[in-house]
Amino acid sequence: MNDWVDAEQHAERARAFFQSGQWDKALAELQQAVALNPQQTEWHFGMGLTLDALKRYDEALACYEQVLKLRGNDPDVLTHIGDDLIRLGRYETAIESLQRANAIDPDHEPGYCSRIIAYGKLGDHEQAEAMFYLARQVKDTCPRCFENLGHSLMARGQSDRAIWCWQQTLKHSPDHATARALLAQAHRSRGQLERANLYFEQQIAHDPQDIASRIGLAKLQIELERQEDAVRSLRRTLEIDPAHAEAHYLMGDLSLQYGHVEEAEAELGMAARLDPHLHGVHLSLGQLRAVQGRYDESRELLLTELDKPDHTPREAIALSRTLMDLHIFDEAIALLGRLIDETEPSTPADRSMLATMLQHRGYALLVSGRREMGIADCRRSLRHEPLHGATLHNLALAYLESGDLLRAMSFHRKAIAPQREVSLRGDFAAGIAQQRDDSQVRRLGHRIRRARLGAWMKGWVDRVLRRQGSEG
Repeated sequence: MNDWVDAEQHAERARAFFQSGQWDKALAELQQAVALNPQQTEWHFGMGLTLDALKRYDEALACYEQVLKLRGNDPDVLTHIGDDLIRLGRYETAIESLQRANAIDPDHEPGYCSRIIAYGKLGDHEQAEAMFYLARQVKDTCPRCFENLGHSLMARGQSDRAIWCWQQTLKHSPDHATARALLAQAHRSRGQLERANLYFEQQIAHDPQDIASRIGLAKLQIELERQEDAVRSLRRTLEIDPAHAEAHYLMGDLSLQYGHVEEAEAELGMAARLDPHLHGVHLSLGQLRAVQGRYDESRELLLTELDKPDHTPREAIALSRTLMDLHIFDEAIALLGRLIDETEPSTPADRSMLATMLQHRGYALLVSGRREMGIADCRRSLRHEPLHGATLHNLALAYLESGDLLRAMSFHRKAIAPQREVSLRGDFAAGIAQQRDDSQVRRLGHRIRRARLGAWMKGWVDRVLRRQGSEG
């Protein structure tokens, strides 16, 4: 009798700890309760919930399985098992568990809701959408269903429909934990940066401890060239989490851009120590070493960055640019080639990114002597951004060096007007610094005109000699 009373007391304390978010203490109390009365299924179930809160999903699964042994098939328990299997990436097994839940109770809406995300993760988006509509036959609205379908739609590139779904999530659940952040990311993917900025700010106001959204906002502010705002966002992030590697990296990268070498050294060094695998950190350190004139170290750091998988287009552009600054052309060409092959431009932002990658690879091919391939990349780049000054300039120079003076002059004329520019070095990059040196563009024009004059003079001399020969 005393054991039974003690077990109930442990369970009551566990409930109080759980409600206050003290998961470790709740788990300890439940473990003692179960040790005293192992047949109490609700305590096993409570342990599963607590372990989920602690993100110990394998252990939570074991607790839910124990509930099934004691209680028999239960739709709620099977759904929790399915949800944990999804978290563990075991999507097919998750679907089996969720199907069992709906076989027991066809009106158990969470079974359909969770299958939306499982099918979406497997890439079976038609089935994901079918689950959404099955869930709607049971329950008119479900914020989580809209959230899950939004993820499936984003994976299909249907960001407009995903945004609508997440707006519905927010409409039906104003306190939803992540809806505003999802809307921010979706708008950013569409190039709608001001809207993304607004949703990030709303998310942070809703959850000031949301570090991911603070980092997302800082990156967006950098993209919008609001560096001072980005610095404030990053400082606040580091106040919350002083050991956040990406925040240190972004602070160091901004310091490098401003020429604050000592601050960049400290922040980037800290980021590399906290997370040696963080994308970009070795690139920025390599750029810093180049600024310091330590070129061997710079090269080593850049090649370390190159070995990391899954670079984004923006990261690949920055890395390739720095590799080319150090005349490491083959590696830059290979890196850009992988990203170019994977890019399917569906938005203006995607097309702009693809144009820039093609322009960079075209530059690398031209300066490494592969003229025809370089010209092909540059012309392909112009199909996405017809007024890209760097590309026009490089094509004019490439055609000049190949002797095609008419095309050289045509592209040079188009390059004369102010265009969108990027920063590189070298002959083919003359005129594409952030503030273009128009004198270099004019010099290219002089070269083309001299070449045309030389060609005309050579033709005139050849005609005179032929005439004299025929008269003789």
